[in-house]
Amino acid sequence: MSSFVCDIPSDVSVPPRFIVNLDLSPALRWQHILRLYIDQFREVEKKIDSMITDIIGQFAGPMLEKILSTIMSGITRLGLVYYGQELKGFSEITGIPLGKLVLIQFVYECFACCTSIVCKDEQNNIPIHIRTMDWELDFLKPLTIDVDFQKNGQTIFKATTWIGYVGILTGMRTQDGYSVSVNFRHTGGSLGTNLKTALTAGWPIGFLVREVLESTHTYDIAVEQLAQSSIIAPCYFTICGTSQCRTFGTLLTRKQASEEKRWTVSDHGSIVQTNIDHWSSDNNEDILYSIKRRSLSRNVLDEMKPINEYELWKLISEYPICNKITIYGTFMCPEYNIYHTRYPQDNVQFMSKEKPQFIPMADIKDNVSSLLSSTHICHKCEREFNIDDNIGGNCKHIGTWHSKYNDCSYLKCGFNLGKTASIGQQHWSCCYSLDRESDTCIDPRVETREEVCERVLEAAKYIPIEQLGTTDDCGFSPFDNDQLTPRQIAFDKIRARLEGTRMAEEQLMARKRTKI
Repeated sequence: MSSFVCDIPSDVSVPPRFIVNLDLSPALRWQHILRLYIDQFREVEKKIDSMITDIIGQFAGPMLEKILSTIMSGITRLGLVYYGQELKGFSEITGIPLGKLVLIQFVYECFACCTSIVCKDEQNNIPIHIRTMDWELDFLKPLTIDVDFQKNGQTIFKATTWIGYVGILTGMRTQDGYSVSVNFRHTGGSLGTNLKTALTAGWPIGFLVREVLESTHTYDIAVEQLAQSSIIAPCYFTICGTSQCRTFGTLLTRKQASEEKRWTVSDHGSIVQTNIDHWSSDNNEDILYSIKRRSLSRNVLDEMKPINEYELWKLISEYPICNKITIYGTFMCPEYNIYHTRYPQDNVQFMSKEKPQFIPMADIKDNVSSLLSSTHICHKCEREFNIDDNIGGNCKHIGTWHSKYNDCSYLKCGFNLGKTASIGQQHWSCCYSLDRESDTCIDPRVETREEVCERVLEAAKYIPIEQLGTTDDCGFSPFDNDQLTPRQIAFDKIRARLEGTRMAEEQLMARKRTKI
């Protein structure tokens, strides 16, 4: 059987990818990302201020910010306390009032136009999902990121989002597999209506999608939760499952408290959703060429043989599916945990000038995801690296190592304490090597083994003993396997100190004498 999944070409433009650790307290989860974008985000604040002034007037804005703090109580009633806490963490870092951050959440949701498609690779009977995201103002593009949301070190779901927005409009559950995309629906979805509904405890759309992706294991239950939950504005939910799902994919046309005319892949062969009801051809409801985008997509799908990732990127590169306000496109295949996001580029849109290289089906079926090119980009030198190589503490950037903590976009220190607990200028688990310096990043410096050991000890000495791993389970070693790392030595020192046992100290000294 032929493959339907492409390797990622080297000349396409992709967003940086980050990890959000859901085991951390909500206020800390986004800090390592937000610090990198704090200046750009403050510029977004100014532009949104201008938008709000145009919508509700110059004097109503400050009053609205104060009123919006009450929305947090509504979010609490929904059981979404930690989303409010995440926004409070944003506020502490940026100095932006909490009420304004809440308002930004609704602005992000109110102005999104897009195209969502679910279809099947007929040869392999695998449902696949692709979407574009259009937004009226272009300042969101540089704030677009991919995020792996993790618990206990395992990715629970992936998403494409914007800095400062804690909801999800594009995402994929990585265990038991399904993907979701949200399209704006015009009827009644004004900013004022959304705020009013939020105050009566309706779900913000992106919050609902995130909650479902995080807590719901199966496609069928996810569909019903998205169909039945009260939401603050009308929208379209496009959900893609796996070959084991009876309907393969589902389109939900939502009002605030109900749905209309459900559409499934099993009944109709595919889903094409723009920003108009799938049964409507009313030109008065046509938003951003929705009717033309829908017609073009359906016509191309009907002629597409075979259906694969390359052909779908080609489809969404067509005008007006890809247009001057398109921010990103995302290809998702829940069956095999494939998630690829691209930015459109001038002249080629989402396409590559390279000949497409397809991943063999045998490798995809064996779930050899490491064969797929990474979309992790270092912010400092803009080099690509593979996150799968980070298990042992080695980034393995293309070219050379990075030796500074700030060099890498994958911010995860050895103790999962965030950027403030970095080991001096070293970023331990991701970008450290004793024998290689970076020749692409500014001011590279590699500390000695002894210096790193002392920095690790200083950074970790206040960690509760129950949170310290043993030497055997540290799992971060840029050195030879037969040597102890400074982190392991520091862990042993701390354990010995906290336990206060002479035996532990003697064992430590014995190990140092034999290993070093």
